[in-house]
Amino acid sequence: MTNRGLFRYWLTSVLIAVSLLIFNGCARLDHSVFEMFVSPDGDDTNPGTRDQPIASLDEVLRRSRDVEAAGAFIVKLADGRYPVAHTLKFSGEMLKATMIWESLPGAHPVISAGVAITGWVDEGDGLWSAPLPDVLTKPFRSLYINDHRAVRARWPNQGYLRMAKAGADNRTNFFFQEGDIPEIAEVKGLELVFLHDWSISRIPVADIDWDARHLVARDTIGTRSLDFFTLTGWEPHPRYYLENAPKFFR
Repeated sequence: MTNRGLFRYWLTSVLIAVSLLIFNGCARLDHSVFEMFVSPDGDDTNPGTRDQPIASLDEVLRRSRDVEAAGAFIVKLADGRYPVAHTLKFSGEMLKATMIWESLPGAHPVISAGVAITGWVDEGDGLWSAPLPDVLTKPFRSLYINDHRAVRARWPNQGYLRMAKAGADNRTNFFFQEGDIPEIAEVKGLELVFLHDWSISRIPVADIDWDARHLVARDTIGTRSLDFFTLTGWEPHPRYYLENAPKFFR
Protein backbone atom coordinates (compact mmCIF):
# COMPACT_ATOMS: atom_id res chain seq x y z
CA MET A 1 0.00 0.00 0.00
CA THR A 2 1.39 3.40 -0.94
CA ASN A 3 1.80 6.26 1.51
CA ARG A 4 -1.12 8.03 -0.16
CA GLY A 5 -3.25 4.94 0.30
CA LEU A 6 -2.24 4.69 3.95
CA PHE A 7 -3.14 8.37 4.47
CA ARG A 8 -6.57 7.90 2.87
CA TYR A 9 -7.20 4.82 5.02
CA TRP A 10 -6.10 6.66 8.18
CA LEU A 11 -8.20 9.74 7.33
CA THR A 12 -11.26 7.61 6.62
CA SER A 13 -10.84 5.78 9.94
CA VAL A 14 -10.51 9.06 11.83
CA LEU A 15 -13.63 10.52 10.19
CA ILE A 16 -15.64 7.40 11.00
CA ALA A 17 -14.45 7.46 14.62
CA VAL A 18 -15.26 11.15 15.01
CA SER A 19 -18.69 10.61 13.46
CA LEU A 20 -19.42 7.82 15.92
CA LEU A 21 -18.32 9.98 18.83
CA ILE A 22 -20.52 12.86 17.71
CA PHE A 23 -23.49 10.55 17.16
CA ASN A 24 -23.08 8.84 20.49
CA GLY A 25 -22.54 12.18 22.23
CA CYS A 26 -25.77 13.59 20.82
CA ALA A 27 -27.61 10.48 21.85
CA ARG A 28 -26.31 10.80 25.39
CA LEU A 29 -27.21 14.49 25.41
CA ASP A 30 -30.73 13.75 24.21
CA HIS A 31 -31.19 11.10 26.89
CA SER A 32 -29.74 13.35 29.60
CA VAL A 33 -32.20 16.20 29.05
CA PHE A 34 -35.56 15.93 30.77
CA GLU A 35 -38.33 18.43 29.95
CA MET A 36 -41.41 19.16 32.02
CA PHE A 37 -44.21 21.40 30.77
CA VAL A 38 -46.30 23.51 33.14
CA SER A 39 -49.45 25.57 32.55
CA PRO A 40 -52.02 27.26 34.82
CA ASP A 41 -54.60 25.31 32.80
CA GLY A 42 -52.81 22.01 33.39
CA ASP A 43 -53.42 19.31 35.98
CA ASP A 44 -50.99 17.89 38.52
CA THR A 45 -52.13 14.38 37.61
CA ASN A 46 -50.92 14.89 34.02
CA PRO A 47 -47.59 13.45 32.85
CA GLY A 48 -46.09 16.91 32.28
CA THR A 49 -45.79 16.71 28.50
CA ARG A 50 -46.42 19.56 26.07
CA ASP A 51 -49.96 18.33 25.40
CA GLN A 52 -50.66 17.36 29.01
CA PRO A 53 -48.85 19.84 31.28
CA ILE A 54 -48.95 19.88 35.05
CA ALA A 55 -50.27 22.95 36.87
CA SER A 56 -48.26 23.80 39.98
CA LEU A 57 -44.64 24.60 40.73
CA ASP A 58 -44.83 22.49 43.88
CA GLU A 59 -45.53 19.49 41.67
CA VAL A 60 -42.50 20.36 39.55
CA LEU A 61 -40.27 20.25 42.63
CA ARG A 62 -41.86 17.05 43.88
CA ARG A 63 -41.25 15.25 40.59
CA SER A 64 -37.75 16.66 40.19
CA ARG A 65 -36.56 14.42 43.03
CA ASP A 66 -37.22 11.38 40.85
CA VAL A 67 -35.42 12.67 37.75
CA GLU A 68 -32.17 10.86 36.99
CA ALA A 69 -31.06 13.24 34.21
CA ALA A 70 -27.33 13.77 34.33
CA GLY A 71 -27.46 16.80 32.05
CA ALA A 72 -30.38 19.17 32.53
CA PHE A 73 -33.91 19.24 33.90
CA ILE A 74 -35.77 21.92 31.92
CA VAL A 75 -39.03 23.37 33.21
CA LYS A 76 -41.04 25.08 30.46
CA LEU A 77 -43.69 27.53 31.65
CA ALA A 78 -46.72 28.48 29.59
CA ASP A 79 -48.28 31.93 29.76
CA GLY A 80 -50.21 32.83 32.90
CA ARG A 81 -49.92 33.36 36.64
CA TYR A 82 -48.43 30.74 38.96
CA PRO A 83 -49.42 31.36 42.59
CA VAL A 84 -47.11 30.22 45.37
CA ALA A 85 -48.02 30.26 49.05
CA HIS A 86 -44.52 29.68 50.42
CA THR A 87 -40.86 29.98 49.48
CA LEU A 88 -39.68 27.71 46.67
CA LYS A 89 -36.60 25.91 47.95
CA PHE A 90 -33.91 24.36 45.75
CA SER A 91 -30.94 22.26 46.81
CA GLY A 92 -28.34 19.96 45.35
CA GLU A 93 -29.74 17.10 47.38
CA MET A 94 -33.10 17.58 45.70
CA LEU A 95 -31.85 17.32 42.13
CA LYS A 96 -28.67 15.90 40.65
CA ALA A 97 -29.19 17.53 37.24
CA THR A 98 -28.94 21.20 36.34
CA MET A 99 -32.39 22.78 36.63
CA ILE A 100 -33.37 25.35 34.00
CA TRP A 101 -36.59 27.38 34.14
CA GLU A 102 -37.73 29.01 30.91
CA SER A 103 -40.88 30.35 29.29
CA LEU A 104 -42.36 28.88 26.16
CA PRO A 105 -41.83 31.03 23.03
CA GLY A 106 -43.96 34.18 23.26
CA ALA A 107 -45.13 33.42 26.81
CA HIS A 108 -44.75 35.77 29.79
CA PRO A 109 -45.39 33.66 32.89
CA VAL A 110 -45.56 35.32 36.31
CA ILE A 111 -44.59 33.48 39.51
CA SER A 112 -46.35 35.34 42.30
CA ALA A 113 -46.87 35.03 46.03
CA GLY A 114 -49.30 37.93 45.89
CA VAL A 115 -52.72 37.68 47.51
CA ALA A 116 -55.73 38.71 45.44
CA ILE A 117 -57.81 41.53 46.94
CA THR A 118 -61.37 41.53 45.64
CA GLY A 119 -64.65 43.28 46.36
CA TRP A 120 -63.52 46.80 45.48
CA VAL A 121 -66.02 49.61 46.07
CA ASP A 122 -65.86 53.02 44.44
CA GLU A 123 -65.91 55.55 47.29
CA GLY A 124 -65.93 58.52 44.93
CA ASP A 125 -63.38 61.26 44.37
CA GLY A 126 -60.88 58.75 43.00
CA LEU A 127 -60.87 56.56 46.14
CA TRP A 128 -61.56 52.82 46.22
CA SER A 129 -61.81 50.46 49.20
CA ALA A 130 -61.84 46.69 49.69
CA PRO A 131 -61.81 44.27 52.65
CA LEU A 132 -58.47 42.55 53.23
CA PRO A 133 -58.38 38.74 53.09
CA ASP A 134 -57.78 36.95 56.38
CA VAL A 135 -54.45 35.59 55.11
CA LEU A 136 -53.01 39.11 55.06
CA THR A 137 -52.04 39.19 58.71
CA LYS A 138 -49.04 41.51 58.27
CA PRO A 139 -48.69 44.95 56.69
CA PHE A 140 -47.81 44.89 53.00
CA ARG A 141 -45.99 47.52 50.96
CA SER A 142 -46.84 46.79 47.34
CA LEU A 143 -50.12 46.69 45.42
CA TYR A 144 -50.35 45.50 41.82
CA ILE A 145 -53.27 46.49 39.61
CA ASN A 146 -53.62 44.47 36.39
CA ASP A 147 -49.99 43.33 36.74
CA HIS A 148 -48.70 46.90 37.13
CA ARG A 149 -47.25 48.08 40.42
CA ALA A 150 -49.34 50.91 41.83
CA VAL A 151 -47.66 54.11 43.02
CA ARG A 152 -47.94 54.72 46.77
CA ALA A 153 -49.58 57.94 47.87
CA ARG A 154 -46.71 60.44 47.89
CA TRP A 155 -45.87 64.13 48.18
CA PRO A 156 -45.26 65.71 45.80
CA ASN A 157 -47.18 63.52 43.41
CA GLN A 158 -44.39 63.87 40.86
CA GLY A 159 -40.80 64.98 41.11
CA TYR A 160 -39.30 65.86 44.48
CA LEU A 161 -38.62 68.62 47.03
CA ARG A 162 -35.30 70.24 47.98
CA MET A 163 -33.98 70.34 51.53
CA ALA A 164 -33.52 73.90 52.82
CA LYS A 165 -30.68 73.08 55.21
CA ALA A 166 -29.45 70.20 57.34
CA GLY A 167 -29.97 69.92 61.09
CA ALA A 168 -27.12 70.19 63.58
CA ASP A 169 -25.95 66.57 63.24
CA ASN A 170 -26.35 66.55 59.43
CA ARG A 171 -27.64 62.98 59.69
CA THR A 172 -31.09 62.64 61.25
CA ASN A 173 -33.04 65.86 60.61
CA PHE A 174 -33.36 68.84 58.30
CA PHE A 175 -35.33 72.01 57.62
CA PHE A 176 -37.69 72.41 54.67
CA GLN A 177 -38.92 75.35 52.64
CA GLU A 178 -42.13 77.13 53.64
CA GLY A 179 -45.15 75.49 52.04
CA ASP A 180 -43.24 72.42 50.87
CA ILE A 181 -44.95 69.88 53.16
CA PRO A 182 -48.70 70.06 53.89
CA GLU A 183 -49.73 69.70 57.52
CA ILE A 184 -50.59 66.13 58.51
CA ALA A 185 -52.58 65.28 61.63
CA GLU A 186 -50.66 62.06 62.31
CA VAL A 187 -47.14 61.28 61.05
CA LYS A 188 -47.31 57.63 62.11
CA GLY A 189 -46.59 55.52 59.04
CA LEU A 190 -45.14 58.48 57.13
CA GLU A 191 -41.93 57.65 55.27
CA LEU A 192 -39.11 59.83 53.99
CA VAL A 193 -37.44 58.92 50.69
CA PHE A 194 -34.13 60.76 50.56
CA LEU A 195 -31.99 60.82 47.41
CA HIS A 196 -28.21 60.66 47.82
CA ASP A 197 -25.94 60.33 44.77
CA TRP A 198 -27.30 57.29 42.91
CA SER A 199 -28.88 55.66 45.95
CA ILE A 200 -31.80 56.44 48.26
CA SER A 201 -32.63 56.08 51.93
CA ARG A 202 -36.14 55.13 53.00
CA ILE A 203 -36.86 55.73 56.67
CA PRO A 204 -39.89 56.43 58.92
CA VAL A 205 -40.54 60.01 60.00
CA ALA A 206 -40.50 60.58 63.77
CA ASP A 207 -41.78 64.17 63.92
CA ILE A 208 -42.52 67.27 61.85
CA ASP A 209 -42.69 70.79 63.30
CA TRP A 210 -44.49 72.92 60.71
CA ASP A 211 -43.88 76.17 62.58
CA ALA A 212 -40.13 75.58 62.59
CA ARG A 213 -40.32 73.75 59.22
CA HIS A 214 -38.26 70.96 60.77
CA LEU A 215 -38.42 67.22 59.96
CA VAL A 216 -36.88 64.52 62.19
CA ALA A 217 -36.33 60.96 60.98
CA ARG A 218 -36.55 57.96 63.28
CA ASP A 219 -32.90 57.09 62.69
CA THR A 220 -29.87 58.08 60.64
CA ILE A 221 -30.67 59.03 57.06
CA GLY A 222 -28.15 57.11 54.97
CA THR A 223 -25.48 54.57 55.86
CA ARG A 224 -24.39 55.21 59.43
CA SER A 225 -20.83 53.92 59.00
CA LEU A 226 -19.84 56.13 56.05
CA ASP A 227 -19.04 59.79 56.69
CA PHE A 228 -19.84 60.92 53.16
CA PHE A 229 -23.49 59.92 53.69
CA THR A 230 -24.13 63.11 55.64
CA LEU A 231 -27.19 64.92 54.31
CA THR A 232 -25.07 67.48 52.49
CA GLY A 233 -22.34 65.03 51.53
CA TRP A 234 -23.34 65.06 47.86
CA GLU A 235 -25.06 68.42 47.35
CA PRO A 236 -26.11 71.33 49.60
CA HIS A 237 -29.85 70.97 48.93
CA PRO A 238 -30.53 67.29 48.27
CA ARG A 239 -33.80 65.93 46.93
CA TYR A 240 -36.48 64.09 48.88
CA TYR A 241 -40.17 63.23 48.90
CA LEU A 242 -42.65 61.71 51.37
CA GLU A 243 -44.89 58.64 51.12
CA ASN A 244 -47.76 56.86 52.84
CA ALA A 245 -50.16 59.44 54.24
CA PRO A 246 -53.91 59.48 53.42
CA LYS A 247 -53.69 63.21 52.73
CA PHE A 248 -51.38 62.50 49.80
CA PHE A 249 -54.27 60.89 47.92
CA ARG A 250 -55.57 64.33 47.03
